Amino acid sequence: MRKIHGDVEKPSSMLLGYNQYAKYMGQVKDYLYKGIQFAHMNEPVRSPLMGKKPNFNFEKNCELYSWVDVFLKDQIHIIGLGLDFSEIVLWWLISEKASLQAQYPSNIGGINYYSIELPNRIKSVGQQCVRTMLSDLGARIVEVQADDYVDGYLKIAE
Repeated sequence: MRKIHGDVEKPSSMLLGYNQYAKYMGQVKDYLYKGIQFAHMNEPVRSPLMGKKPNFNFEKNCELYSWVDVFLKDQIHIIGLGLDFSEIVLWWLISEKASLQAQYPSNIGGINYYSIELPNRIKSVGQQCVRTMLSDLGARIVEVQADDYVDGYLKIAE
C-alpha cells in the first residue's frame, strides 16, 4: 500500500497520518507565502526569503526564521537520504529552491546529492529516477566510488 507521505513497505520512510502530514505541508506553505500567526506576536511570521524584497541575510537581520529558510538559501549537502518521491514536502522545497536559484543565483546555494557507488551494484529504476529529477532541478550528483557504505561515508566525510 503506497501513501503520499510514506510507504508502509519501506519502514524507513516517514509515515504520518494523512491529516498530520497535510497540515504540516500547509504550515510550511503558509510560512513561506502568507505567514503564520502566533498568539504572543502582533504580526504573522513569514519567510524572509519570500516577497518583493527577499532578505538573504536573515540570520543576522531577523529575530525569527525557520529551517525552511536555511534549506532554501544555503548550500545543501544530502548524504544518506534516498529522497523517495513520497516525501512530497522535501521535493516541493527542492523545487522552490530551484525557482529561487533561477531568480537570485548569487544568493541561493545549490544542492549536492552524494551517491555511494558500490562495485557490481546497479541502481534501481526508482533510484535512477530520483537522481534524474534532482539533476533536472539543478542538483549536482556526486558519485563516490566505495567498497561498502562505511567506506563511502568516510570518503564523503573527508
